Amino acid sequence: RNNEIKQLSLLEAVNVPVTKKLIIDPLRGWGYTRPGEGEVGTGPLKPLVLIEFKNDTSSHLGMPLPMGTIKVFQRDKSDSLQMLGEAAIQHTPKNETLSLPVGRAFDIVAVRKRTSFKWLGSSNNGCVETFEIELRNRKDSPETVHVFERHWGDWSITANNHKYEKLDSETVDFVVELKPDEVKKVTLTVETRW
Repeated sequence: RNNEIKQLSLLEAVNVPVTKKLIIDPLRGWGYTRPGEGEVGTGPLKPLVLIEFKNDTSSHLGMPLPMGTIKVFQRDKSDSLQMLGEAAIQHTPKNETLSLPVGRAFDIVAVRKRTSFKWLGSSNNGCVETFEIELRNRKDSPETVHVFERHWGDWSITANNHKYEKLDSETVDFVVELKPDEVKKVTLTVETRW
């Protein structure tokens, strides 16, 4: 009708196989941060929830996706449809993987603190820092949490209690498996020179 607006859904897919990733990334967005006596990225942290899927025919998609908003829904225990979140995407060709940030987890708790700091040499041309990240799973099911640690300059991890994978020149990923109601700590010592 005159002056009426209708919004139509352009695409819809049901039963898209997805993987969920929980990420603790305390220094994302800080850019180059030179270590010093002040602290950044410490305190309580809420994991980012990422939903990842491949835009292919086996995932009930497989077509170029236009830029826009994707809304993610899931049925709960009472069979009601619940919106998990929404995220904006860029134009995405078929057969590419999408990673959608859909919110923050509230039942996985993380606390990051710096437990020691010392300067290297008398000219303060480097430092050694030790960090501890405590992870608490308050769910009735197991979860996997990715703890990203970001450091800049000429840095190296000199001690750690969990295995990690170096993702790029600035980032390492500690993958921590948590049983229901389990608490684990990731500790690492980083030496940075400039």
